[in-house]
Amino acid sequence: RTSCRPPSPTAPRTEGSAKCKERLPVEDLYFQSCVFDLLSSGDINFTMGGLLRLRGR
Repeated sequence: RTSCRPPSPTAPRTEGSAKCKERLPVEDLYFQSCVFDLLSSGDINFTMGGLLRLRGR
């Protein structure tokens, strides 16, 4: 059974942007993906793992 999580109320966009900015200094496609994934999952490790796969590393 799959479930869809609502965005975490503890990770608003500004907080998500700040966390992604720590690891991705340039606000590009990867940065925007980081913010989206972080707001969706609430898990920065999940987000960064996805970005590494997206970048092909």
